[in-house]
Amino acid sequence: MSDFVLRSGLIGAGLFALTACATLSAGAPAATADSETVVGDYLKGRFAARQRALGDAATAFSDAAEASGQERLTSQAFQYALATGRKDDALRYADEVLRQGVPEELGAYDFTEADLPRLTLAAGALEDGDEDEAMRLLEEPFATGVGRALGFLLEGWTLYARNGLEAATTHLQSRPEDTFIGFVPLHLALMFDMSGDPENAETAFAAAIQTPAADTALIGFAGLLEREGKTDEAARLYHRMSEDRGYLRRVGRMGLARLGEPIKGESSDFIRLAKQAPKRLATEPNEGAAIVFLNFAWGAYEQAIAEQEAAARAGFGDMALYLNVPLSFAQLSLLLDDERNAAHYIVGAITAAYDQPALSAAALDQVEETSWLYNYAVIDRADALLDLGREDEAISLLTDYAKQDALAPDVYLRLADLYASDDRWDQSARAATEAIRIVETLSSDDTRAQNLWRYRFARGVGYVDAGDWPKGEEDLQAALTLAPDEPLVLNYLGYSYVERGERLEEALSMIERALELEPNSGAITDSLGWAHYQLGNYEQAVEYLERAVELEPGDDVITDHLGDAYWQLGRHKEASFEWRRVLEIEELTPELRNTVRGKLTGDAPAPGALAHLDRDV
Repeated sequence: MSDFVLRSGLIGAGLFALTACATLSAGAPAATADSETVVGDYLKGRFAARQRALGDAATAFSDAAEASGQERLTSQAFQYALATGRKDDALRYADEVLRQGVPEELGAYDFTEADLPRLTLAAGALEDGDEDEAMRLLEEPFATGVGRALGFLLEGWTLYARNGLEAATTHLQSRPEDTFIGFVPLHLALMFDMSGDPENAETAFAAAIQTPAADTALIGFAGLLEREGKTDEAARLYHRMSEDRGYLRRVGRMGLARLGEPIKGESSDFIRLAKQAPKRLATEPNEGAAIVFLNFAWGAYEQAIAEQEAAARAGFGDMALYLNVPLSFAQLSLLLDDERNAAHYIVGAITAAYDQPALSAAALDQVEETSWLYNYAVIDRADALLDLGREDEAISLLTDYAKQDALAPDVYLRLADLYASDDRWDQSARAATEAIRIVETLSSDDTRAQNLWRYRFARGVGYVDAGDWPKGEEDLQAALTLAPDEPLVLNYLGYSYVERGERLEEALSMIERALELEPNSGAITDSLGWAHYQLGNYEQAVEYLERAVELEPGDDVITDHLGDAYWQLGRHKEASFEWRRVLEIEELTPELRNTVRGKLTGDAPAPGALAHLDRDV
């Protein structure tokens, strides 16, 4: 029996919310002898930061800090140097921030001010092999829950490197007050595995599967079972992962290929890469410490995305993402292990979210072919190339990937999107059909419906856009059968029927059901309002469209729809007001701009296309 005892606890439900939403504060610099230059650099940094131009912000804040020596500017220079991966500058500024102390007006509980500099220096000491210095930095009390959680795990890896397994596991199995320890089982598992203690490692990995580090634990656990020759147990885990809709699918497929049980249709190139993939998550202490930062980077990034989606569902529109903290965690992971593929991937994902495609493409290019994230890195890098105007390269990247990996449905689906955007409908349909075939191959009876509906839906939308309604309707109905309560499908199919004047009662019921499922969706509320407009139900149309504008006040199409509905009811001043608001919205398409200008100069909007029908809907 194992003598490992799990002592788990998840303290502080808002842990990742703090890291995901933290902004890098900046107060105006005080006057100095060179204040004009300092203020100029400071303002450049602030502007670049707002534009998410991280490199420009790092340079400007660094120049301002060097010229002034002010505490606030040194802190800004540190934070942006770290976020951009400028290791030497980040370490130098972190040391200066610690020596200067936290400015009183910022308070002692700002993680980026109070704790991040010391964690950065501790990571630097570990990279240099100076465990004593790392321990000195980590033993001082941290001011925030994030700092305490990170420091606790990093202290464990420092003890492992300096004093060995027993000291490290004793530390990690303690129960510190007010400290999040949800990642502790994973790091105990990594330590036991690294030390050649598979029995305790298995127990810890099994416990870690029940924590926020579940995906990482599954990968480590399956690799351990495989290395220990427990083929049947490893195969069960790999089969389970191969049916995942997300990141774990590639892990499962590669594991099965290594065990001599490749999924039918796997290419020889894929099997070759699978055999080269590492089966252990970490082989030395610094790699374990890198995973500490990676755990928090991934958690904070996913929390930020979840909060953005929740805000959209709640009717707050497209909430801006502030991802400098998880980006900094990913950079610290790379400081300790510059080949940590998942950290490169997070850097690429965040810089893409910041609309920095060149930085994103460069980071994603560092993800190795043997990584479990490689297929997603290829898709995201193709998107970055598209943003850079390099469409041919993006398509070549995806098609080359598909040649070496015959079972990558997401890659084929992205190809279908790219072909459709270029009106290459036949190629788009073939790519989407191949994606569907692959999903059917990879899915079991239990997971087929859950996995397949989105692919049938995507191909159906492509057929509709290409003007092939019969094939599009067939796919959309199939998607609805597979996922009868999926708002996306209900809304799209219902509105398609309204536009075509077909199955009107059923169509409105579909959209109404979608709105019941997503009551704060501005898009679905607009669909229902516009459907009533097309049917000539202008009073009902206004009711829904006003609500849609409340939910999405910056949406040009919804605002235009409301103006049209007002016009049909004779509320011409209100209609003109809404159309003028459309013209104030940024990134308005030239087509809509011209249409709205025409309405404001006397071109009345067309009445509902189906308003003439004799119906009772």
